[in-house]
Amino acid sequence: RWTHLPVGTNTFAIGYAGQSLDIYFNPMIGITDGSAAVNAWLARYSYSFDWSGKTARVDGILPYVSGTWRGLVDGEPGQRNIRAVGDPWLRLSLNLYGSPALEGDEFLDFVTGNPVHTTIGASLAVSLPWGGYDPEELINVGRNRYALRPQIGVLHQRGPWSYELTGSVYVFGDNKDFVESTRLSQDPIYALQGHVTRNFEGNFWLGVGMAYAYGGDVRLDGTRTTYTVDNVLWNLVGSYRVTKHQSVNLAWQQGRTQVDVGSDSDSWLLSWILAWGS
Repeated sequence: RWTHLPVGTNTFAIGYAGQSLDIYFNPMIGITDGSAAVNAWLARYSYSFDWSGKTARVDGILPYVSGTWRGLVDGEPGQRNIRAVGDPWLRLSLNLYGSPALEGDEFLDFVTGNPVHTTIGASLAVSLPWGGYDPEELINVGRNRYALRPQIGVLHQRGPWSYELTGSVYVFGDNKDFVESTRLSQDPIYALQGHVTRNFEGNFWLGVGMAYAYGGDVRLDGTRTTYTVDNVLWNLVGSYRVTKHQSVNLAWQQGRTQVDVGSDSDSWLLSWILAWGS
């Protein structure tokens, strides 16, 4: 997200993701042995541009989700099948330091002349409540609420290696039409993530990352529940450039909750990326 790109670069990606989850519901809900198998198609577009001499980027992500959620509802087997568009994300990122807005030969000269450099950036993302949502159901793809995610991060590149550290805050609007017409409110979630990436000769790179998220206490009609986010995630990702403008990515991620309510997940993502412009 903080990588220095030439001004005028367009990127379009299509990805397919699979995820399996073990879900631990709040005991007051009455669902036990929760699990899910989820598949998603994702489309993403980004564009880099000059903002007062600094490199900026806009991103948009639109998911389409299908999946089956299972569990024991008051001791009886139950399941919900969903096929719907998920909530889209829009994000604006700005590299505040270390990545001047350049294109063409100027960009190549800067990259070649600065094999060791540091970038500091900030971004703001918004989740729009446009995904499929049924207020009569507990489990939905859409969340029926806005969410903001400000971030600040630093990226240090040293030859073929790059090291990234990013802090995030998730701020949520209220879902005013939760199950049984209740109002769901959630405190902010604070997250910290780090990544190490290595570029190799032969047009490919590999990366490893880890993240921790905490907070997000939930209230229903003002009454606090026992739900608190306390998650650890880690991932591996690799990318291979097939042609000058196309590449493929393969990523695997695992997440584990550190508390009694939440979910454990295993995910993978395969995506094709097309880049054009400067």
